[in-house]
Amino acid sequence: MSDDETRIADLENEIKHRDRRILELKREVDEAQTLIAEMREQVQDCNDWIEAFEMTLNDEGTYALAPWVAKLESYLDKYNALAAQWNKLIPKYNAAVAPQGIGRPLAASEAQQSQVLAMRKEGKSLRAIAAKTGLSPRTVRTIVGKAEGTDRTTKRTNELRKLELNRANMAAYRARKRARDALPKQITELVNRGRDLVKRSGVSRAR
Repeated sequence: MSDDETRIADLENEIKHRDRRILELKREVDEAQTLIAEMREQVQDCNDWIEAFEMTLNDEGTYALAPWVAKLESYLDKYNALAAQWNKLIPKYNAAVAPQGIGRPLAASEAQQSQVLAMRKEGKSLRAIAAKTGLSPRTVRTIVGKAEGTDRTTKRTNELRKLELNRANMAAYRARKRARDALPKQITELVNRGRDLVKRSGVSRAR
């Protein structure tokens, strides 16, 4: 092979190598563009959160939740505190004020009521109990309901009842509150990191 042919072969190899490198660079640019697009979307998601919670940027360059968020949280804290005070008061109030039932007097003696409850405990039906005791089905139903605390007249008394505080819900709320309190810092870091990545990439939107 002559020198010219050797030179031509070398140039052709260099061209092929250049073309391969160009393809590699194009792929790298495409990957960078895709990554930047994803980061832009991520930053936009953060901006949506910022807008939803009306966050403001303080002098330190950190986002903070709007004042109304803390105000709403304080209402729940006040409610829980009042509920705790109420529940402490209940035993003292009920001990001082005997609960009085609401409704007509029960048309059954204490002995009849005991008999009804004993038969009910044996598994007798309300209709069978009424037939055995001579009481009306409605009276039998009321006696059983009072014992089980399910009849409407027993529920409607002047006895105060404690407020139920769901401890599982309260624990879940505290966990969400910790996550919500950490949200401004996380968003600040994410926004700054995304913007810095887009800036450092050096790749424009238009190719």
